[in-house]
Amino acid sequence: MPAEASSELTRKVLRILAALAQRGESGIRLVDAARATQIPRPTVFRILKELADSGFVTKAESGTYALGHAVFELALSAPAPIVDITTLRALARSLADRCGDTVYVAVRQFDGVNYVVRAEGDYPLQTRIPVGTNRGLANSYTGVALLPFVEAEQRARAIAARLDGLDADAADAVRATIADLMSQIATRGYCSAPDLVLPGVAGLSTPIRAGRGAPYAAIAISGVSPRLPAERIEPLARLLLATEKQMRACFA
Repeated sequence: MPAEASSELTRKVLRILAALAQRGESGIRLVDAARATQIPRPTVFRILKELADSGFVTKAESGTYALGHAVFELALSAPAPIVDITTLRALARSLADRCGDTVYVAVRQFDGVNYVVRAEGDYPLQTRIPVGTNRGLANSYTGVALLPFVEAEQRARAIAARLDGLDADAADAVRATIADLMSQIATRGYCSAPDLVLPGVAGLSTPIRAGRGAPYAAIAISGVSPRLPAERIEPLARLLLATEKQMRACFA
């Protein structure tokens, strides 16, 4: 196979694997994979079959395709995304001491985030989210900071999960708040709002811009709403952004 054709095939395989990764455990139909990757359906089918034969893709009885066990085994040999957890914890601890509130660091995981660091200041939240907890991308301040950097379909799925069970007025309000927060990320580099995650709890967050690709980690300051009035947001944001720059070196 000519080198140019081989390179094109490699790009197609990577696009298909990326499409499956964005769907997580729910998987994706063949027609949707072709639409998402802009690759002809017969080509997608052939590549998926070959990947399934090697264990990198699995096909459910429903006909959907998802990443297979071989991807997990391959990932075990990959370098961890956090290369210096000790410094990461120390930086979070320092920020919590300076602001007095609770600091979280989280990394993306499927349609959500996984909390990897929590540091409490002098005014800790009564509602404790322990390290290791998973939350939806639209159900946490760290997750919302990463929403602008995921594919539109994944973003819509995360927001729909956040709105599930709400009445029309409440859903419209939450949808508008999330849109505003994503706009803040684009214009300010951070976002802040009260009551998004829990009533009476406010937060501000920013993506950690490590590496050359889209951010996959975020940091947030969270506290009861009276602790984060409008006049505190700007000085807290300066501390948050300064800490984020220091944290970049902790990630691959």
